[in-house]
Amino acid sequence: MLRRILILTMLFAVVTACSKSDTGKSGHSYALLQKDVPGVYENENSLFIYDNDLYQYAYNTSRHSFRIQNTSQSRYMACMLETAPVVDRYVKVTVETQGISSIPSQELQALVLKISQGKVWLWDETKNTGLIIRLE
Repeated sequence: MLRRILILTMLFAVVTACSKSDTGKSGHSYALLQKDVPGVYENENSLFIYDNDLYQYAYNTSRHSFRIQNTSQSRYMACMLETAPVVDRYVKVTVETQGISSIPSQELQALVLKISQGKVWLWDETKNTGLIIRLE
């Protein structure tokens, strides 16, 4: 009987230890993958996204940077990645904002979820913050 209890306990420990993905992907990061518009997302909500009628964007592939801004530059968000993004790896992202109260300037340690069609999907699990940026 003791042997069965030990085996069941060990089996339970193995199953629960493997229940979360090693890459840190969560339900919110999965929801980010369903989105396509460049911008900043918190949990599953958009905080500041690109709108062709209101903003313009710019990117620099060699500097790993992306920016959304209005024409007067009174409202903008700029993201700079420390290194080139690689899927399932973490990258330090510096986010600078102006005129956007819902998004403070901050540094993120973001997991690269996906790279596709010139865009990069990034997720910081600790801050529940996602970014979709263009680098090509």
